[in-house]
Amino acid sequence: MTRQAISRLFRWAGIAAASALTAWFVWRLVLADWSSLPAELPPILLVAAPALALVYACLGLLLAFAWSWLAGAFIGEGYGQVRLHATTQVMKYLPGNVFHLAGRHGFAKRQGASHRALVLAALAEAGLLVFAAGIVAMLALPYLSGLIALPPAIWITAGACMLTGLALVLAWQRDRVGGILRKLKSARQPLMGAGLAYLVFFAASGLIGYVLFALIAGDNASGYLAATMGAMALAWLAGFLTPGAPAGLGVRESVLLIILAPAAGEASILALAALFRIVTVLGDGLLALGAAAFVKPAVGNGDRLHGQASGLGTPS
Repeated sequence: MTRQAISRLFRWAGIAAASALTAWFVWRLVLADWSSLPAELPPILLVAAPALALVYACLGLLLAFAWSWLAGAFIGEGYGQVRLHATTQVMKYLPGNVFHLAGRHGFAKRQGASHRALVLAALAEAGLLVFAAGIVAMLALPYLSGLIALPPAIWITAGACMLTGLALVLAWQRDRVGGILRKLKSARQPLMGAGLAYLVFFAASGLIGYVLFALIAGDNASGYLAATMGAMALAWLAGFLTPGAPAGLGVRESVLLIILAPAAGEASILALAALFRIVTVLGDGLLALGAAAFVKPAVGNGDRLHGQASGLGTPS
């Protein structure tokens, strides 16, 4: 089986999983016993949701700056990448969940960036995002103990297999991996800056989720700050790692429901997941419109990206 066929198989499997989870979430939303909520949804949500969407748009701008630092490190020029990231991010809601990456890659390549440098920058971005989300997701670990009750021997065996596979890949591609590691070492400053930005993003996104949760559930949300922040990060991680799911649609909502519903009630978490999706979509849309309207695009020969890295972008 060719690499393209395997990639297509994984993508269709991800689309199927996301579709099934979306249908399950909508089904639970329709059948939910909303009378279990402490009170009707407060009218303040009509004001809070747009305000939180604006905050989320600012967090999206933080992601765009982080990408520009990585672009400066691996491509050689980060100018124009903030606008490019901000305006293409809304394309993640298209089926396939790759068009925002493809659009960013194609535009930068037309400006002169090399394919290899763009791939390396994208891999660095993905790795740092997963790492940062995983750190914040650890806050939800106490709520996962009842869901993942596997014997320790299974975890140890799985970890040993993963490390062995990684060691074999590194040994097989040691020349190429060595060059990549040297590049990563030289780019440590923008990498650390981007990693910190991603940590702030996931922590602040979790706080947005908790504010919504508190407005929905009232006093019943008390004591669930860490759990909500961790669940939000874990939900993002699950959606990100599911191929073909547009912006993790269905996957993230289902993860929130599975993790938090046993502790806080299904109706509250259903409302939280639905409202958080609305806030993030509005936030990404506001960011794209703002970037397109107010940020100067990078055009002209003087602003073209270099195919080889001629300098390091710094998170300043």
